[in-house]
Amino acid sequence: MGVREVIRNMVMKMLNVVPAQDNTISIKEPLSHNMNVLRNKLWYRGDPSELDQFFKQSGQDEVGKSRFWAAVPSTDASIRKFHSGLPGEIVDKLSDIVIADLDAVDLSGESETETKVMTEEQKLWDAIALDNKFNDDLLGDAVKDTLICGDGAFKLSVDTDISEYPLIEFYSGSDISYNYKRGRLQDITFFAHYFHDKETYRLEETYGKGTISYKLYDKNNKEVPLSKVPELAELSD
Repeated sequence: MGVREVIRNMVMKMLNVVPAQDNTISIKEPLSHNMNVLRNKLWYRGDPSELDQFFKQSGQDEVGKSRFWAAVPSTDASIRKFHSGLPGEIVDKLSDIVIADLDAVDLSGESETETKVMTEEQKLWDAIALDNKFNDDLLGDAVKDTLICGDGAFKLSVDTDISEYPLIEFYSGSDISYNYKRGRLQDITFFAHYFHDKETYRLEETYGKGTISYKLYDKNNKEVPLSKVPELAELSD
Protein backbone atom coordinates (compact mmCIF):
# COMPACT_ATOMS: atom_id res chain seq x y z
CA MET A 1 0.00 0.00 0.00
CA GLY A 2 1.43 3.36 -0.99
CA VAL A 3 1.68 6.54 1.08
CA ARG A 4 -1.25 8.07 -0.81
CA GLU A 5 -3.53 5.16 0.10
CA VAL A 6 -2.45 5.29 3.75
CA ILE A 7 -3.21 9.02 3.97
CA ARG A 8 -6.53 8.52 2.17
CA ASN A 9 -7.62 5.79 4.59
CA MET A 10 -6.61 7.93 7.59
CA VAL A 11 -8.67 10.87 6.32
CA MET A 12 -11.68 8.64 5.65
CA LYS A 13 -11.50 7.22 9.18
CA MET A 14 -11.20 10.71 10.68
CA LEU A 15 -14.19 12.02 8.72
CA ASN A 16 -16.15 8.77 9.08
CA VAL A 17 -16.58 8.57 5.29
CA VAL A 18 -18.43 5.47 4.12
CA PRO A 19 -17.23 4.34 0.66
CA ALA A 20 -19.88 4.38 -2.07
CA GLN A 21 -21.23 1.04 -3.19
CA ASP A 22 -21.63 0.09 -6.83
CA ASN A 23 -25.29 -0.39 -7.66
CA THR A 24 -26.69 -2.49 -10.47
CA ILE A 25 -28.87 -0.38 -12.74
CA SER A 26 -31.03 -1.85 -15.48
CA ILE A 27 -31.98 0.41 -18.38
CA LYS A 28 -34.87 -0.75 -20.54
CA GLU A 29 -34.86 0.52 -24.10
CA PRO A 30 -38.28 1.94 -24.96
CA LEU A 31 -38.09 0.86 -28.61
CA SER A 32 -36.28 -1.84 -30.57
CA HIS A 33 -34.27 -1.04 -33.70
CA ASN A 34 -37.15 -2.02 -35.98
CA MET A 35 -39.58 0.09 -33.95
CA ASN A 36 -37.21 3.06 -34.18
CA VAL A 37 -37.06 2.61 -37.94
CA LEU A 38 -40.86 2.44 -38.12
CA ARG A 39 -41.12 5.62 -36.07
CA ASN A 40 -38.73 7.41 -38.43
CA LYS A 41 -40.75 6.25 -41.42
CA LEU A 42 -43.94 7.59 -39.85
CA TRP A 43 -42.27 10.93 -39.14
CA TYR A 44 -41.27 11.10 -42.79
CA ARG A 45 -44.78 10.22 -43.99
CA GLY A 46 -46.23 12.81 -41.64
CA ASP A 47 -49.72 11.33 -41.33
CA PRO A 48 -51.22 12.54 -37.98
CA SER A 49 -53.45 9.48 -37.65
CA GLU A 50 -50.50 7.08 -38.03
CA LEU A 51 -48.37 9.05 -35.57
CA ASP A 52 -51.20 9.10 -33.04
CA GLN A 53 -51.68 5.33 -33.30
CA PHE A 54 -47.97 4.59 -33.05
CA PHE A 55 -47.21 6.69 -29.98
CA LYS A 56 -50.33 5.59 -28.11
CA GLN A 57 -49.49 1.93 -28.70
CA SER A 58 -45.74 2.21 -28.08
CA GLY A 59 -45.86 4.33 -24.92
CA GLN A 60 -45.05 1.83 -22.15
CA ASP A 61 -43.70 4.16 -19.44
CA GLU A 62 -44.65 7.54 -18.01
CA VAL A 63 -42.29 9.39 -20.34
CA GLY A 64 -43.72 7.68 -23.43
CA LYS A 65 -47.32 8.14 -22.33
CA SER A 66 -46.81 11.85 -21.65
CA ARG A 67 -45.51 12.67 -25.13
CA PHE A 68 -47.59 15.00 -27.27
CA TRP A 69 -48.76 12.34 -29.71
CA ALA A 70 -49.47 9.79 -26.98
CA ALA A 71 -51.28 12.14 -24.60
CA VAL A 72 -55.03 11.66 -24.31
CA PRO A 73 -57.23 14.73 -23.65
CA SER A 74 -59.57 14.84 -20.69
CA THR A 75 -63.02 13.26 -20.88
CA ASP A 76 -65.43 14.84 -23.40
CA ALA A 77 -62.59 16.92 -24.84
CA SER A 78 -61.29 16.67 -28.38
CA ILE A 79 -57.97 18.15 -29.45
CA ARG A 80 -56.92 18.14 -33.10
CA LYS A 81 -53.28 17.21 -33.62
CA PHE A 82 -51.46 17.88 -36.86
CA HIS A 83 -47.93 17.40 -38.15
CA SER A 84 -45.89 20.10 -39.88
CA GLY A 85 -44.28 17.66 -42.31
CA LEU A 86 -40.88 19.23 -41.59
CA PRO A 87 -38.95 15.91 -41.23
CA GLY A 88 -40.09 14.84 -44.70
CA GLU A 89 -39.11 18.19 -46.20
CA ILE A 90 -35.67 18.01 -44.57
CA VAL A 91 -35.04 14.49 -45.89
CA ASP A 92 -36.19 15.41 -49.41
CA LYS A 93 -34.04 18.54 -49.48
CA LEU A 94 -30.93 16.72 -48.19
CA SER A 95 -31.47 14.02 -50.80
CA ASP A 96 -31.71 16.64 -53.55
CA ILE A 97 -28.49 18.30 -52.35
CA VAL A 98 -26.58 14.99 -52.28
CA ILE A 99 -27.78 13.88 -55.72
CA ALA A 100 -27.10 17.28 -57.30
CA ASP A 101 -23.51 17.27 -56.01
CA LEU A 102 -22.79 13.59 -56.73
CA ASP A 103 -20.19 12.84 -59.39
CA ALA A 104 -21.07 10.45 -62.18
CA VAL A 105 -19.53 6.98 -62.32
CA ASP A 106 -16.43 7.39 -64.50
CA LEU A 107 -14.64 4.27 -65.78
CA SER A 108 -12.11 6.00 -68.02
CA GLY A 109 -8.49 4.74 -67.86
CA GLU A 110 -5.21 6.59 -67.61
CA SER A 111 -3.49 5.19 -70.71
CA GLU A 112 -4.87 5.06 -74.27
CA THR A 113 -5.26 1.26 -74.11
CA GLU A 114 -7.02 1.41 -70.76
CA THR A 115 -9.27 4.19 -72.01
CA LYS A 116 -10.33 2.09 -75.01
CA VAL A 117 -11.23 -0.86 -72.77
CA MET A 118 -12.87 1.33 -70.19
CA THR A 119 -14.94 3.06 -72.84
CA GLU A 120 -16.74 -0.19 -73.59
CA GLU A 121 -17.24 -0.80 -69.88
CA GLN A 122 -18.48 2.77 -69.49
CA LYS A 123 -21.04 2.20 -72.23
CA LEU A 124 -22.17 -0.99 -70.51
CA TRP A 125 -22.51 0.73 -67.15
CA ASP A 126 -24.41 3.64 -68.70
CA ALA A 127 -26.85 1.14 -70.24
CA ILE A 128 -27.28 -0.66 -66.89
CA ALA A 129 -27.80 2.64 -65.06
CA LEU A 130 -30.35 3.80 -67.63
CA ASP A 131 -32.24 0.51 -67.52
CA ASN A 132 -32.44 0.65 -63.71
CA LYS A 133 -33.18 4.39 -63.62
CA PHE A 134 -30.19 4.56 -61.30
CA ASN A 135 -29.49 8.28 -61.56
CA ASP A 136 -33.12 9.39 -61.89
CA ASP A 137 -35.02 7.55 -59.16
CA LEU A 138 -33.09 4.71 -57.52
CA LEU A 139 -30.20 6.74 -56.12
CA GLY A 140 -32.47 9.47 -54.76
CA ASP A 141 -34.74 6.94 -53.05
CA ALA A 142 -31.66 5.18 -51.62
CA VAL A 143 -30.44 8.41 -50.02
CA LYS A 144 -33.88 9.06 -48.52
CA ASP A 145 -34.17 5.54 -47.12
CA THR A 146 -30.67 5.80 -45.64
CA LEU A 147 -31.53 9.07 -43.91
CA ILE A 148 -34.73 7.55 -42.52
CA CYS A 149 -33.51 4.07 -41.56
CA GLY A 150 -29.85 4.75 -40.85
CA ASP A 151 -28.30 2.49 -43.49
CA GLY A 152 -29.02 0.21 -46.43
CA ALA A 153 -27.42 -1.77 -49.23
CA PHE A 154 -27.71 -2.28 -52.97
CA LYS A 155 -28.52 -5.77 -54.22
CA LEU A 156 -27.49 -6.87 -57.71
CA SER A 157 -29.24 -9.79 -59.36
CA VAL A 158 -29.96 -11.22 -62.80
CA ASP A 159 -33.43 -11.98 -64.15
CA THR A 160 -33.56 -12.25 -67.93
CA ASP A 161 -37.37 -12.41 -67.82
CA ILE A 162 -37.34 -8.78 -66.71
CA SER A 163 -34.25 -7.29 -68.34
CA GLU A 164 -31.13 -8.24 -70.28
CA TYR A 165 -29.13 -6.13 -67.82
CA PRO A 166 -28.37 -6.82 -64.14
CA LEU A 167 -31.05 -5.53 -61.77
CA ILE A 168 -30.07 -3.03 -59.08
CA GLU A 169 -32.30 -2.81 -56.02
CA PHE A 170 -31.87 -0.87 -52.80
CA TYR A 171 -32.87 -2.39 -49.46
CA SER A 172 -33.22 -0.08 -46.46
CA GLY A 173 -31.72 -0.90 -43.08
CA SER A 174 -34.95 -2.47 -41.86
CA ASP A 175 -34.79 -5.14 -44.59
CA ILE A 176 -31.18 -6.27 -44.32
CA SER A 177 -28.84 -7.90 -41.81
CA TYR A 178 -25.03 -7.77 -41.74
CA ASN A 179 -22.75 -10.60 -40.66
CA TYR A 180 -19.32 -9.55 -39.43
CA LYS A 181 -16.33 -11.64 -38.43
CA ARG A 182 -13.59 -9.91 -36.44
CA GLY A 183 -14.80 -6.55 -37.68
CA ARG A 184 -14.88 -7.58 -41.36
CA LEU A 185 -18.10 -7.83 -43.33
CA GLN A 186 -18.67 -11.43 -44.44
CA ASP A 187 -22.13 -11.37 -45.99
CA ILE A 188 -25.41 -9.45 -46.20
CA THR A 189 -28.86 -10.97 -45.84
CA PHE A 190 -31.75 -9.32 -47.68
CA PHE A 191 -35.32 -9.82 -46.45
CA ALA A 192 -38.37 -9.89 -48.72
CA HIS A 193 -41.96 -10.86 -47.95
CA TYR A 194 -44.27 -12.91 -50.18
CA PHE A 195 -47.98 -13.68 -49.88
CA HIS A 196 -49.40 -16.97 -51.18
CA ASP A 197 -52.51 -18.99 -50.29
CA LYS A 198 -53.43 -16.51 -47.55
CA GLU A 199 -50.05 -17.05 -45.89
CA THR A 200 -47.16 -14.63 -45.51
CA TYR A 201 -43.60 -15.87 -46.05
CA ARG A 202 -40.21 -14.22 -45.50
CA LEU A 203 -37.43 -14.87 -47.98
CA GLU A 204 -33.85 -14.45 -46.77
CA GLU A 205 -31.24 -14.03 -49.51
CA THR A 206 -27.70 -14.15 -48.17
CA TYR A 207 -25.02 -12.66 -50.43
CA GLY A 208 -21.51 -13.73 -49.46
CA LYS A 209 -18.16 -13.91 -51.23
CA GLY A 210 -19.00 -15.84 -54.39
CA THR A 211 -22.14 -17.38 -52.88
CA ILE A 212 -25.87 -16.72 -52.73
CA SER A 213 -28.12 -18.79 -50.48
CA TYR A 214 -31.90 -18.74 -50.05
CA LYS A 215 -34.09 -19.60 -47.06
CA LEU A 216 -37.85 -19.25 -46.72
CA TYR A 217 -39.69 -18.87 -43.41
CA ASP A 218 -43.38 -18.93 -42.54
CA LYS A 219 -45.21 -16.63 -40.11
CA ASN A 220 -44.04 -18.82 -37.19
CA ASN A 221 -40.40 -18.25 -38.19
CA LYS A 222 -40.09 -21.90 -39.24
CA GLU A 223 -38.03 -22.72 -42.31
CA VAL A 224 -40.10 -24.17 -45.16
CA PRO A 225 -39.26 -25.31 -48.72
CA LEU A 226 -38.92 -22.60 -51.36
CA SER A 227 -41.61 -24.42 -53.35
CA LYS A 228 -44.20 -23.06 -50.90
CA VAL A 229 -44.15 -19.93 -53.05
CA PRO A 230 -44.39 -20.85 -56.78
CA GLU A 231 -42.34 -17.89 -58.00
CA LEU A 232 -39.46 -18.93 -55.70
CA ALA A 233 -39.50 -22.64 -56.53
CA GLU A 234 -36.69 -22.40 -59.09
CA LEU A 235 -34.26 -20.60 -56.78
CA SER A 236 -31.21 -22.58 -55.70
CA ASP A 237 -28.00 -21.84 -53.80
